[in-house]
Amino acid sequence: MITNPFRKSDLDRRRRSSNIFRKKDDLAKVINFRSRVFIALIVAAFLLIAVRLVQIQLVKQDEYAIKLEAFTMKRQAFAPPRGDIKDRNGVLLASSKKSLSIFYYPPENISAKEEWALAEKFLDNFGMSLTKTNSRGVQSLAITERQLKDMHYQHEYQLHGNNFNDLLTEEELTAANKGKLATDDAYALKIERMDISQLDEHTKQLYLTYMLMNQAPENEFKIIKEDVENDQIAKLLENHGEYPGFEYRDDWKRVYYEDDNPVVKSIIGSVSDQTQGLPSENMEYYLGLGYAMNQRIGISGIEKQYEEFLSGTTKDYDISYGSDGLANLEENNAGKSGYDLTLSIDVNLMKEADKLLREAVQSRTADAQYFNNMYMTVLDVNTGEVLATAGLQKNKDGELESIPSGTYLNAERVGSTVKMATLYMGLEEGVIQPGEVIVDQPLTFQGTPKFASYQTWGAITDRAAIAVSSNVYMAEIALRMAGMKSYVPNMAMPYVDGTFEKMRTYYNMFGLGVETGLDVPTESVGAIGGSEEHGKIMAMAIGQYDTYTSMQLAQYGATIANGGKRVQPHFLNQVTEVNDPETVIYKMGTNILSTLKGTHVEEYLKRAQEGMRGCIEGVDGKAGICPADVKDAAVGVKMAVKTGTAENDIYADGDVQITTSNSIVAYGPYEEPEIVVSCIAPNYTNNTNNLGSNVCGPPVGKISKYYFENKK
Repeated sequence: MITNPFRKSDLDRRRRSSNIFRKKDDLAKVINFRSRVFIALIVAAFLLIAVRLVQIQLVKQDEYAIKLEAFTMKRQAFAPPRGDIKDRNGVLLASSKKSLSIFYYPPENISAKEEWALAEKFLDNFGMSLTKTNSRGVQSLAITERQLKDMHYQHEYQLHGNNFNDLLTEEELTAANKGKLATDDAYALKIERMDISQLDEHTKQLYLTYMLMNQAPENEFKIIKEDVENDQIAKLLENHGEYPGFEYRDDWKRVYYEDDNPVVKSIIGSVSDQTQGLPSENMEYYLGLGYAMNQRIGISGIEKQYEEFLSGTTKDYDISYGSDGLANLEENNAGKSGYDLTLSIDVNLMKEADKLLREAVQSRTADAQYFNNMYMTVLDVNTGEVLATAGLQKNKDGELESIPSGTYLNAERVGSTVKMATLYMGLEEGVIQPGEVIVDQPLTFQGTPKFASYQTWGAITDRAAIAVSSNVYMAEIALRMAGMKSYVPNMAMPYVDGTFEKMRTYYNMFGLGVETGLDVPTESVGAIGGSEEHGKIMAMAIGQYDTYTSMQLAQYGATIANGGKRVQPHFLNQVTEVNDPETVIYKMGTNILSTLKGTHVEEYLKRAQEGMRGCIEGVDGKAGICPADVKDAAVGVKMAVKTGTAENDIYADGDVQITTSNSIVAYGPYEEPEIVVSCIAPNYTNNTNNLGSNVCGPPVGKISKYYFENKK
């Protein structure tokens, strides 16, 4: 029943009228007024509808036609060949090689039985491999055990009606029929209990073929075979009518020149294959950019970092069905190949660095069972260009593998190489003065072990403290930061809240303990020491507490060498048009992330720099302690060097093992710095009574010499 919309107002008016029982309403007048109101509303509504229809059908006809077409049209994107990746001298590291692929798009209204028969026929004539090889040459199964079970279920159910209910108990089957056991849970039980051990190779290949023909998403082409030989393409063309839905197209495969340049593998990264497609964590982002779900994409290293440059513009096709039920493709966008990248690295320098690290690791045989890694980085101190990174890691068979990415992914304690930052902090905070003499002697505090340098140096200056690597001098700086006025043997350990944070702030200024800004998908910032016991500030002051990467150590060294500018390290030099190196699309410039702040930056850095040079030629009456290997990189090239030693406790062989690590940071030429070299050798010995010489010495000295003798 329709309610009177004026009922409330009528009742209100009647209640307010004192003449309600004597005055009769003019019924005809009321009806006429209300009719006019309704008619006016209806006319206004029809006018609005008419205006909107005119707007849609005439004014914006083309716009809505495009929207309708976009909504109903099926579209397929094909990835163009990716751009090349080269080193700074033009050495090819990765490229895209032309190939041929067979793909499948389901004919309209094809049944499951017809598709199984089509898969069988394709397999019999073209064959399928149960293994696949990724872009890195690593083989894996093309179909997993779980996928085989899923395909076995589909095959038996779709062709024979077998739903495998015999794999459920009577109780489970009853619960499933009553809806008490969810369909997905019942299916999971069947898959778990299914025995496929009797499947022969042909059946597995059939299941693989059918799986690829039906992989998600439904409205995209399915790649069935990649890198197909010409004779198979000819066979497909000659018998095209027998394989409805199967086509071939020009394709590409990613090629890495590993045989020539194995040292760059983890830096360059890799791309997904077409069965992997887009990574799930970034799928929505890339779909929004117009990628297809099965499109190959950079998934690690430089391939991932510079996906936008390397991938190019996709080739798009509109898909429609013809009268024969087969898909027709009409090119919508021709696409464009990806841009070429020129990196900052010198592959020959990287090979040399890798070789030198191998020699260093292999030279340690006694008490070196935990010496499984070693890292070295070479940076341009002024531009931040990464000239070389080298990393080694022993695999489970004890063989050394190249992992240059370990220079920015793996962090270790670096020992005394941090002492220049500690010295700068002490000078800037005013707890020591330039040239101040402190007596290097063992320190004792209540409740803490004795703290000393590896040798008692007596009275030394700030510069000499760097040259001879005085632990006591650096501890004195930290203790004064913590409020100590003067040292008295066996005194209570001083501490002021916030000391750790303030010290880390200074180390961060140089690049230690923060992201370097390196252009990679991820990098480690290291780890903060686990306990902030007051005595740990002394350990922190000599690099025995927090952990840092080789890349951070190199950025730190560059900041010292170039006068206090923390320059962003980078692998990319420039992006150029495909096969046209003269047309530069993007050039990576020098990016200064921060500069040291203070009133005496140049003066205080000079003290640290002179201390590093003193490590080689001595300073303030103290002879340097640097290894002979790094004293001079090449004829006429002076180096500034700081060595480091750190103690670690690692868990291995069922117990905690005490090991020692070595490190070095060096730059040169001393007067006009060009490069900085950092090296970390974690756990190089587990005999703390026989440390020997710094294992980083030979590779750092030799790589510096190699650079200066071969630079272009």
